Amino acid sequence: MVKIKITRGTYGFKQDGGSISPKTVKDPPFEVDKKEAERLITLGVAARVDDDGGGEDNPPYDKSMSLKDLQKIAGDYGIENADKITTKDKVIAAIEEVLNG
Repeated sequence: MVKIKITRGTYGFKQDGGSISPKTVKDPPFEVDKKEAERLITLGVAARVDDDGGGEDNPPYDKSMSLKDLQKIAGDYGIENADKITTKDKVIAAIEEVLNG
């Protein structure tokens, strides 16, 4: 099993009893089988997270980076129109909102 976090859209998570529950960027990380995790990560709708909730696949970012680099990272996290965000602080806030739900 692999722990992932949804970074874009809504995922229909099939629970043990067979019921489906929606998972979005606001939900905490959850576990899926390795094949499903790879599929979702490849589609760009999820990121793998390690046990402390930090991302293994999450690119590092900080305020010393250029606005353009931060916008690209925000886009990698699935933030729509990231290239239209006009300040570093706003881009970082958007990234952190995705990561922290």
